[in-house]
Amino acid sequence: MNQRRNGSHRDPVILDLDETPLPDAPVPADAPPLSGPGLTAAERVLAATRGRHLSGLARLFWVSLSGLVLLWAGLSLNNFVAGLIASRPWAGWLALG
Repeated sequence: MNQRRNGSHRDPVILDLDETPLPDAPVPADAPPLSGPGLTAAERVLAATRGRHLSGLARLFWVSLSGLVLLWAGLSLNNFVAGLIASRPWAGWLALG
């Protein structure tokens, strides 16, 4: 598997990161605040809420609620289509193609 079509193969490459250290990444908290006359209302709201995170329980609540709403919507659509096909046979034949 390591051989190419012409019979040669490549050895693994080893990178030594200690010789050339990577520069430190900038921290978002150190960024200058977003303010000024050019900001729209939406940008001001986003700037004010920047950095806020939901707790684990709040995130679990919203994910669970979203899942239940999507489950309800999917089952409702399924029941609607099944009822439509059951009450109108031509719709069933149309669905079959």
